[in-house]
Amino acid sequence: MVQKMLDYDAKQREELEAYEAKVQEVVAKKKEELQAKTGAELKGMLTAEGLPAGVGKEDRIQRLVEVAKKSGQIDKCLAQASHDARRKELEAMEKSDLLKLCQQKDADPFVKEVLVERILSYEDESGETIGKKARASK
Repeated sequence: MVQKMLDYDAKQREELEAYEAKVQEVVAKKKEELQAKTGAELKGMLTAEGLPAGVGKEDRIQRLVEVAKKSGQIDKCLAQASHDARRKELEAMEKSDLLKLCQQKDADPFVKEVLVERILSYEDESGETIGKKARASK
């Protein structure tokens, strides 16, 4: 039992370290993005956030990165990246495997909204209407 707790703790630490590494990657990208902006643009961004503008460009960038961390922008970027990676993974799967996955998760693979969009798309491309019956006159 103690070993299981130690293993669980080690796994949690590994996951936290991996998450922190991803955060650092996003922060580095954010800094590069901000580095491309002029000092005046950075000053405007800081004043829009209600923060003091600071003197140097590096100081401004650091403040904007801290704002991004505190406001959750970094977490949103990580969540979006994870979502995009999962989408690519699922899109690479075979249809039969996706159907099995839906059955395992008890998810409806035939979502009405998706089916409607596909039918409308087909009708736009082909010019024909699917399943439309003529009205009977009275």
